[in-house]
Amino acid sequence: MSDSQAKVDSVAVLGAGTMGSGIAQIFAATGAKVRLFDVERRRIEQARAQIKGSLAKQVAKGKLESEAADATVEAMAPSTAICEAVRGAELVVAA
Repeated sequence: MSDSQAKVDSVAVLGAGTMGSGIAQIFAATGAKVRLFDVERRRIEQARAQIKGSLAKQVAKGKLESEAADATVEAMAPSTAICEAVRGAELVVAA
């Protein structure tokens, strides 16, 4: 990794819609701890279900190991409290 490509270890993604869930998935897949925020818990759960489905398809096609898929999902923590979501995050993404 070059000096211009610093690794981000913790990310807060604000918004669990299509864009936010995709951003959360990408960061979680790189090993970052992700806090996925939305004002409604059901939106977060829908996003997590969508991500799990997407990862399951990759596993079924042999493009991803099941352990990596599990680690990606485990790296994402839900939050409906914005202060909690952004506390300590190295990067905050509004989606």
